[in-house]
Amino acid sequence: MISNEVIAKLKTRVAFEADADVEQFIADALNSYIELGQLLSQGGELHVSLPSGETRRVVLPFQRQST
Repeated sequence: MISNEVIAKLKTRVAFEADADVEQFIADALNSYIELGQLLSQGGELHVSLPSGETRRVVLPFQRQST
């Protein structure tokens, strides 16, 4: 279950018409994260194109090394 605090923070950035929309958004986000993780585990890399035209490698939280 997603905490009310997380949902409130999310609602400051995304407009939802109904609670079901929040649930669908979260389900889509989780499924996307899982799919990206699967691609990374198969040797893929994620990159994002910035408005400046620059391309940067994206590192997901589970890829970060603990210190």
